[in-house]
Amino acid sequence: MPVVFNAQDGHKGLFDALLDARDKYGAKKPILEDQDRNPLSYTDLVRASFALGRKIAAMTKPGEHVGILL
Repeated sequence: MPVVFNAQDGHKGLFDALLDARDKYGAKKPILEDQDRNPLSYTDLVRASFALGRKIAAMTKPGEHVGILL
């Protein structure tokens, strides 16, 4: 299947792109594996990102820049 590049999507954030992909390919579609090789779906990744965001927000000040090494 050919991939079409759309230059108008250049200002889209990473999270918005993740949500668009979830809508396009299905929320339950496995997209990656965790450290124990268990499959994670788009929904699992979105949930995990919110959980991580809450933990980081509790340890930082509003507007503070944070870097994460994965």
